[in-house]
Amino acid sequence: NMNANDYPGIKNIPVYAAGWGYVEQGGKSANSLQNVKLTLYEDQVCDNVLPHMIKNWYSQICGNG
Repeated sequence: NMNANDYPGIKNIPVYAAGWGYVEQGGKSANSLQNVKLTLYEDQVCDNVLPHMIKNWYSQICGNG
């Protein structure tokens, strides 16, 4: 189980996510490794986006790409 102390203390940091998952909803899996550059934000920033949605920062990240 992770808590807030496990996350980096730096704000608005660039990160990369990679995988062979779907490249579009309902599509086929990618044949080659895909990657995307994201910017991670503080949870408080994303708490204000779509406030009616339930968020779980133990299983989700707050980012933009």
